[in-house]
Amino acid sequence: WQSFLTIQSTVQGKSLNDDHFTFACRTRAWMSTHVRLAGAPHVTRAGFTRGWAFLVARRWLTHLTLSQLSDWDVSLLVDVADTLEQLELRQCRIRPVDFAAVGRLGHLRRLVVHGGRLRVLPLAHLRHLTQLQELEIDGGPAGDTTSLRDLRNLISLRSLSLRSCHLDAGAARDLLPLAATLQTLVVASFRRDDDIAILLGLPNLRSLSLGGIVGPVGYEQLARLVGLTDLSLWWHSSSTANASLSATLAALSQLQTLSLAPSLFTRAPMPLLPTTEGHPLTTLHLRSIVLTPTSAAQLRALPHLESLVLRDCAVTNDLLAIIVEDNEQLAQVRVEGSHMLTDDVATSTGCPTVTLHRA
Repeated sequence: WQSFLTIQSTVQGKSLNDDHFTFACRTRAWMSTHVRLAGAPHVTRAGFTRGWAFLVARRWLTHLTLSQLSDWDVSLLVDVADTLEQLELRQCRIRPVDFAAVGRLGHLRRLVVHGGRLRVLPLAHLRHLTQLQELEIDGGPAGDTTSLRDLRNLISLRSLSLRSCHLDAGAARDLLPLAATLQTLVVASFRRDDDIAILLGLPNLRSLSLGGIVGPVGYEQLARLVGLTDLSLWWHSSSTANASLSATLAALSQLQTLSLAPSLFTRAPMPLLPTTEGHPLTTLHLRSIVLTPTSAAQLRALPHLESLVLRDCAVTNDLLAIIVEDNEQLAQVRVEGSHMLTDDVATSTGCPTVTLHRA
C-alpha cells in the first residue's frame, strides 16, 4: 500500500516552522511511504532533524520531495538508504560534497535536483547508483561541460536531464557507454553542431530536448536521428534556419510529440510542419509563434494531431476557429497567455475542448 503526505509550506496562514514540521512528522508522516515537503525556508537544521526522526521511524519511506530547505543535514538521508527509491530536492541548499550521502542511497531509481546553484556536477558521488533510471539536474554549471565520464557506471540510466549544460565533444562521447539503456536526453546545447552526430551511437534514444542549434549542419545531424519520437527544441529563427528546421522535421518520420520555441522568447513565424499521413505527430506545443491564417490552416491539416498547446502565440478567435472547426481528431486545445481571445472562445469556435489560461 502507499500513503501520500504533503506537508504544506504554510499552516493557518503562517510559514511552516520547526514545531509545525515536527508535529506533522510525528502525527502523520510515520505511516507514509510518499512524503512531500512543499516548502520550508524557515525550518532550521535542528527542527528538520527532530522531525526527520519521526519521519523515518518505520523505515517505510520510498518517495521523498524536499523544497526550499536552507539549512539541513544532508547526511540524514542515509537513514532511508534501504528503502528510498525516488528523491527530489527542489531549491534546497546543497553542495557538491553533500552528494556523498545521496550516493549511498543504493536503491535510488529517480533523482531530481532543481536549484542549489551547483558549480560542478556531482556525478562522481553518484557513480555507485547502479539502479538509477532517471537523473535530472537543473541549475548546474552553465558553462561548457567537458566530461560526463562518471555516468558510465549508471548502467540502468534511461533518462538524463542536464538542462543547463553545454556539451563539448568529449562530454557527448561520454554518453556512449549508456547506449544500451538511454532513451531520453535533455541538454542546453552541443558546443559544435557536428557533435550532435555522436547521438547516432545511442540507438535507443527516443526523446531529445535541445536548447539551441547554431547552423544548418546541426539540423542536418539532427535529421539523422530518425528514431526520435519526442523532440523539444529552442531554435534561432531566420529564413535559413526555418527552412532547415522544416526539412529536419520532415525527415523525422517517427515524431509523435513536438515542442518548438524561438530562442530569447522573440516571436517567430511557424516553420512548415509535415502534413503527410506518414508523419504520426499527435502532440504539438508551440511557444511565441506568430500565427497567421496560413499557419493556422497548416495546423488544421496535421492529419493525426490530437493535442495542441499554444503559449504566448497571440491567438485570436478567428485563428483558433480555423484550427478547430470540424477537426474531429483534435481532442484538446490549450491556449496560454493570450489576451486576444474572448471568454466565450469555446462557444464561438464550436470546440468545447478549448481551454483558456490567461496567466
